[in-house]
Amino acid sequence: MTSKKVQNCRKRKPKVKNLVIPPPPPPPPPPVAERGYWIFDKWLSPMNQAPLSSSLVSGVSLGRYWKNLNPSDGVYDFAGLVADIEACIAAGKKVSIKVASGNKTPDWLFALIPNDTFNELQHIATSTSTTAFRAPVFWDDLYKNKWKEFVSALCSALSPYWGSINYIGASGLSRSSDELRIPSQQIHNAQWDIDSPAQWLALGYDTQKFMDTYYEFTAHILSLIPSHVFLCRAMIPNTTPNILDGRNALTEVVATMGLNKDRYVLLDTYVTQKFDGNAIDIQAKSLGIKVIGQLAEQYFEPAGNGTNYAAALQIFSDWGGYPNMEIYEGNPVDYQTELTDKKPLYT
Repeated sequence: MTSKKVQNCRKRKPKVKNLVIPPPPPPPPPPVAERGYWIFDKWLSPMNQAPLSSSLVSGVSLGRYWKNLNPSDGVYDFAGLVADIEACIAAGKKVSIKVASGNKTPDWLFALIPNDTFNELQHIATSTSTTAFRAPVFWDDLYKNKWKEFVSALCSALSPYWGSINYIGASGLSRSSDELRIPSQQIHNAQWDIDSPAQWLALGYDTQKFMDTYYEFTAHILSLIPSHVFLCRAMIPNTTPNILDGRNALTEVVATMGLNKDRYVLLDTYVTQKFDGNAIDIQAKSLGIKVIGQLAEQYFEPAGNGTNYAAALQIFSDWGGYPNMEIYEGNPVDYQTELTDKKPLYT
């Protein structure tokens, strides 16, 4: 090679391709509450297996009593719940977990803490006699500590299954279920003489005690569940005592949910054929909180099926609630027929 050619080779620069820097990956999408029909299996293991065979059922809400899961101090029995979860997963269903407190508080704990019995109507519109609801004085330190110990044990037992769990409802502030609700009725007429707010006041209740306990319990469970699992707050209006202090505890709860709306769903437990939302639903919807539904209990009795059932499902969808609806596994309808005919949640 001549010196001139060598010089030319030395001068020649390698070709450099235009580097294309890929854009950063998009942020992960926020968690999504599973759409479709959910079966509410209430409140005992083993669960009803029939809904698992329906392709129209998206998931199963497993409701269980605190007293059954925590039969003695420091002793927990999650075997039945775990078996039910595994059956749902094997059938390809999503799962939610609900824990009833209130009068489902373990008897061993009732023996150690202050409590009272409230005689209220189970359903104001339809009950013909009162029901006794034993309630813990929930702001008691021992009660709060034992609830948080239980929630920690529950979340530990659920840890292998978080990938299939969509939401969890466990408020520790309930009357008899998982609802965020304590005895609150005030009814004076010829038939009933009920004054739960006065009973609470005599025990030392005020709205701030409710809110402080709510904040404490909520912070605890949020620290234990993964970010894709929603915290479900089941509530309807007028289910905390009106003690004439100008405060509405549930309104305050919804306002705090709105500050972190991707972690919560609000479950309206009283969807009827006349559903048009309520003050709590509307507030939640205005804050961007997902509102899911549960068919009102009277529609699961034999006389409550048919037109009312269909209308309730359709009107909830038309209202614009997030398309997730719970129905009971004991509802005496043919799943394939009813859910195929009434499919607004999928469209």
